[in-house]
Amino acid sequence: MFENVDNPEDSSVKSQVEEIKAKIGVEAPIFVKAMQPSNVASGFLLALPRQFCHSHLPSHDATIILEDESGEKYRTKFIVQKDKSILSSGWRRFCFANKLVVGDVLVFHLVRPLKFKVYIMGTHSLAEVEAAFSLLKFGSCTKQTAFEEIRPMPLPKDVCQVHIDEKTSLTLDSNAALIDEEYNEEFGFNILEDVGLPIPATDFGDVENTEDFTILVNGVSINSCLSGEIRNRYYDLCCSQRSFLHNHLLESINGKLAAEIITETINIANAIRACRLSTPHGAYVLWEKTLDAFEILGMNVGFLRARLKRLLSLSFRTKQALIRKSKEAKLEQARAKDKVITLESKYWKWKERMVSADAKVEALKEVAERRELFFQEEAVAPWG
Repeated sequence: MFENVDNPEDSSVKSQVEEIKAKIGVEAPIFVKAMQPSNVASGFLLALPRQFCHSHLPSHDATIILEDESGEKYRTKFIVQKDKSILSSGWRRFCFANKLVVGDVLVFHLVRPLKFKVYIMGTHSLAEVEAAFSLLKFGSCTKQTAFEEIRPMPLPKDVCQVHIDEKTSLTLDSNAALIDEEYNEEFGFNILEDVGLPIPATDFGDVENTEDFTILVNGVSINSCLSGEIRNRYYDLCCSQRSFLHNHLLESINGKLAAEIITETINIANAIRACRLSTPHGAYVLWEKTLDAFEILGMNVGFLRARLKRLLSLSFRTKQALIRKSKEAKLEQARAKDKVITLESKYWKWKERMVSADAKVEALKEVAERRELFFQEEAVAPWG
């Protein structure tokens, strides 16, 4: 195994492996991959060791997080088909971001389910890396499978494994070219659709319509848990924020609970849009408490809470202004009413005086007429 290694103890590989060893410890399994043209130059698909996938990764499609040494995280699509498991969507971005080239050796450390810490060792042969791990007593290399104790299965010809200890295993691709050649024949590299499975977008910027809108929770789609109407409304809500609102939900939240959170978020969003000034204050309080709880769980609902706060403030100010104006108007109304009553009382009083005056005027007219008749009689009386 060490035939092509010249003094691996003195090589730069040893110091790199020492550093990785100090960081990794013995918490989880790891495997090593040497980059081929099909991984970093064309196609940008990465086939993972079969036995490692069988022992440590799910048997269904999922989203896997890759974290580089700087702490930057990348979401990639893990696809399982027949006896092949690959990383596709998102792997290209990881390659470009870390400037990977053919021959680069990567150490994949499974730090938790569906998340790898990736260490980039530069261009070395797999034999050098394997020898360095062995000479540093990081494990003893053997052609026997390290998984025989766990599962009695023959080791594939294209994988060499190094047993590190009881808790940690290192898997090396001793013939990565063979894997890529076999993979090339079945899948191809230039057309992603050749894989035969839809690739859900893990970056919302890649979502162009509702058909591309796949809601992933812990790498599993929960589209079937939501009605078409809820899914469409959630898509609109995500579009308004240009991101998946559920992206940072706690990992302990399962798909069913996530679907309920999304559904209730949509219900609250609809209720906010249907608000009226007459909406009771208690409804605002209930929505605020619910959204606050969702935000603690990792749901991006800050913009809904901000809208709710503005509406509540606007409602309060408007209602207070209306109450104040209403009081002022009612007071003015009472004053006017009292004035009318006073004026009405005076009106009837003067009305009576006017009637009395009219009667006196009529009586004086009669007196005047009688006096006129008497005067005329005197005027025409005989002379004598």
